[in-house]
Amino acid sequence: MKSKYEMLVQALDNICKDAPTNFSSYNLDNLNDENKDRIRAKAYIHLFLLAKFGIQKFIERHNYITDGAQDGGIDAFYIDRTSKIIYIIQSKYRTSQENYENKELNPGEVVSMDVKRILDGEKMDCLGIPYNGHICRLQETLANS
Repeated sequence: MKSKYEMLVQALDNICKDAPTNFSSYNLDNLNDENKDRIRAKAYIHLFLLAKFGIQKFIERHNYITDGAQDGGIDAFYIDRTSKIIYIIQSKYRTSQENYENKELNPGEVVSMDVKRILDGEKMDCLGIPYNGHICRLQETLANS
């Protein structure tokens, strides 16, 4: 019988396999463990968006992901237009069964997110470095909502 962690990894790998062929950044073939974990971390966000909000289409889920350099600590977002709630998502994929079962999210990681700056429309972090294009897309989406 597979452990919960093994089932999670299998689900994440299936999400990667379901990626459109032009999304080569989700291809797990011929990669070392570190690179596989980086891709699975993004698939973990896909899994959350699928489970929490029922977003079936891969590309639609992908459009909510902001994870990357200069993301202000925001890994994804979702706007529920019916309830008028903006979900700001910080995700931590655990790369081992032990960490998956025992390691909690560090509250400092949540506190250090630039949520206020980003939601206020700031284009750069406190050091004057521009946010990535995904964060700019989040800001544009909010401005047009």
